[in-house]
Amino acid sequence: VPLVSVTLYLKTGVLDEPAGKAGLSELTGDVMQVGGAGDWSAEALEEMVESMGASLGSKVERDMATLSFHCRARDLDRGLDVLAAVLARPRFDAARFALCRDQTLEGLRRRRDDPEALATEAFQKLLYGADSPWARQPTAESVKGITRDDVVAFHRDHVLPTLWSIAVSGDV
Repeated sequence: VPLVSVTLYLKTGVLDEPAGKAGLSELTGDVMQVGGAGDWSAEALEEMVESMGASLGSKVERDMATLSFHCRARDLDRGLDVLAAVLARPRFDAARFALCRDQTLEGLRRRRDDPEALATEAFQKLLYGADSPWARQPTAESVKGITRDDVVAFHRDHVLPTLWSIAVSGDV
């Protein structure tokens, strides 16, 4: 199948969040992928990705984050343009920021119904200590305190070209 996957690995993550702003790195990744980029509004970016039959995604872990783009090989050049814009020139649309924050808050509310998530959270606090960045978990309070300006600043300070690695696989 003539498909290509491009994944950027970023040396940043939850450990880079300031105290009191738990959830900032993941919210930044979420808004980067849906909040518009470069010359594209949030809606135009979404339509372009959909028209290519492609997918754009982000994931944030403790000490790393990924931004990935999957597309048909014939759309690779356009896909790389999209990925570059999302990475280097995200718009962080205010309405999409609010939507992502609301979705994060709903996920936190539902986390209380997941025994595995609760056990992991308790284990990390016991293992690392309640005040350790390794045990820090987003809360409704911390997420409500995150502003669009916080997201823009986190991107500016932590999504730097010196912290990227790239992996490309598929029909290239």
